[in-house]
Amino acid sequence: MSTLICAANGRTQRYLIAALIANKYDINSLRLHVYREQSVDALLKDFSELQNSQFLVADFLDAKAMKHAMEGVAKVWYNTPPFRPLESAMAISVIDAAKAAGVQHFVFCSVFQPFRSKLLNHDVKRPAEEYLVESRLNYTILQPTHFIQNVALPPVQSSGVLPLAWNPAIETGFIDLEDLADIGVKVLTDPASHQFASYELLGENISYDGVAKILSEAYGKDIKCVKVAPEEALVKAKENGIVPPGSEYSEDAVIRMWAYYDRWGLVGNPNILHWLLGRKPSGWKDYIQKQATK
Repeated sequence: MSTLICAANGRTQRYLIAALIANKYDINSLRLHVYREQSVDALLKDFSELQNSQFLVADFLDAKAMKHAMEGVAKVWYNTPPFRPLESAMAISVIDAAKAAGVQHFVFCSVFQPFRSKLLNHDVKRPAEEYLVESRLNYTILQPTHFIQNVALPPVQSSGVLPLAWNPAIETGFIDLEDLADIGVKVLTDPASHQFASYELLGENISYDGVAKILSEAYGKDIKCVKVAPEEALVKAKENGIVPPGSEYSEDAVIRMWAYYDRWGLVGNPNILHWLLGRKPSGWKDYIQKQATK
């Protein structure tokens, strides 16, 4: 039986694949879903261990393609890029295909606290989670907060500026993608122990001013977090592919997110991640130390 990894060329799934390889998961049992053929080449270039894995190019909303994707699948890891207007529909399509195929366990990599309805990128995950819970599938829902890796460090180090679209004094919850990937391995390896669980995953609460201070100490130079206008930040978000071209929904979702963070931030408790990992989660200082050794 196979393990289906959806959106396998996405950043989160790349960390998961690396962790699966490192933990001696049966890589030949992987079926890797991608959106386009170029993604197959990219994955094979970076992960030679995937030579004997199966690849499938499909649209989540293509019921026939997803039915084919689920054939012989025991476990599913589902994740999709944020800020897409049809996110809920995509999740429902994949859940339906999994249920029809008799999938044994469905892992949904969702988002931290989807009940925060003012955040469109969180609110869109809520009906998807509800649909999964009521699907009668065995499931685990992972709810990670901000990824530490969202900050591109080389330009910050060279310029001395960490740009931000909201108040840098507001605390934000972070998780290291390597920690999230380790949890993914645990769940896929022993799904029965995590059946019907929803886990809020957060490693550290810290403001971006606090992050800038850590970076200043690590780089031996002054790093300042500078608040920039939403219009300027939106241009960068488009350049970096966070906001798809021509999508006013995505633009609106990102701008609302920044306004929300400017008022409330996004904080939580790190204990769940600590308990699941069996160790202290990685924080910013740990992450910088790891980067220095790579």
